Amino acid sequence: MFIADYTLKLKEGKEIPLLFNTWAFKTYSARKGVEYEELAEGCSTKEDGTMGDTLKTKNFPDMLLMGAETFCKYNNLTFAYSDLDACNWMDELPWRTSKELQEILTIFVSKLLNIDLTAVKVEAPKKEVKKKVRS
Repeated sequence: MFIADYTLKLKEGKEIPLLFNTWAFKTYSARKGVEYEELAEGCSTKEDGTMGDTLKTKNFPDMLLMGAETFCKYNNLTFAYSDLDACNWMDELPWRTSKELQEILTIFVSKLLNIDLTAVKVEAPKKEVKKKVRS
């Protein structure tokens, strides 16, 4: 059995396990009509400051759907979701501020670029505390 990279938890207790691997990225890129390598390039900011195509919001439902399809395929489960389902999953989450979607994007990119997230330590910026000067 293959373990999900992330499990999307929706309303009413519904869970959608997602798996991102080489097959997922190969299939995803073919469906998007781009080369596999272009997915990685699309994760970075372009020279003009705009976001690469891979991480644009319009691709989120396809990303979720591919993760769900990959999990089902690798675990010999019936895949019965559609684009409509993936859009509904997005609607259940406040996608611009969703902690869940940020986590999924982080996992998607780390798996695509082969980055070990356990080796990356991210620290929150320290707030500068100004001391009051007594007069």
